[in-house]
Amino acid sequence: MAAVYKRELRGFFTTMTGYVYTAFMLALGGIYFTVYNLRGGYAEFGITLTQMTVLLLVGAPLLTMRMLGDERRQKTDQLLFTSPAGIGGIVAGKYLAVLTLYALPLLGYCFFPLILTRYAQVSLPLAYASLLGYFLAGAAALAVGMLVSALCENPLVSAVAAFFILLLCNCAPWLTAKASQSGFYAVLVMGGIVIVAGILCGLATRSPIFGLAVFTVGILALITVYLIDTGLVSAAMAGILGAVSLFSPLVDFVSGVFDLNALVYYFTAIALLLLFTAQAAERRRWQ
Repeated sequence: MAAVYKRELRGFFTTMTGYVYTAFMLALGGIYFTVYNLRGGYAEFGITLTQMTVLLLVGAPLLTMRMLGDERRQKTDQLLFTSPAGIGGIVAGKYLAVLTLYALPLLGYCFFPLILTRYAQVSLPLAYASLLGYFLAGAAALAVGMLVSALCENPLVSAVAAFFILLLCNCAPWLTAKASQSGFYAVLVMGGIVIVAGILCGLATRSPIFGLAVFTVGILALITVYLIDTGLVSAAMAGILGAVSLFSPLVDFVSGVFDLNALVYYFTAIALLLLFTAQAAERRRWQ
């Protein structure tokens, strides 16, 4: 794992990727900080971080789109699969490398609350708790990108697919609130989830027929349940969206609520996503 980690991290900084990403994120973070805290007058740094979640929707797919899929496209994955490191070590090494790159601009963000103390009374524990929540939300987003990269051979397709999945995760609370008002709206949301599930199954198995079968069975089951009891569709949708709402626990950190459940949620989500990524890579190895 250590060798894979060093190789990937070195690869970020032997090209311009690491330098451009770090500089770009620091610049955008400074702009958000200036607009919301210095000029906007908000003394809570967490408000700025919640507005910056949109950066994760774009940054995470771009960082992870080449992690595994590009290895397959260039046929260099055979070198990895025959290395002494196991599949779990390869996935963990790549993930820790991209997580390290993601954390670098966050180190610069640590100075923003200190700057803010010169102009207002700032709760530093709350500010750094918010920063911890932002780090964990980004770590989960990167794990999503890793999984999609393992399923998609084309980096561009991987980036686009990861972006829309993260967009769904970000909009999950809003979709839940809207769907609770209308059963038909809940069916539409669940239909979208079934479509995404069919696409992911097709990519995972590299079989469009299997993906179409998953989609067909899901749609038929959805229609049947809707005709029997609309409330079951709303309840199922609320449960699914609640499970994939990666950015909702960040609100707890920003609000000053250090909830252990939020930590467990993030660590569990990251572990499961990396496990699925390893399984997808293992399947590719046997193919």
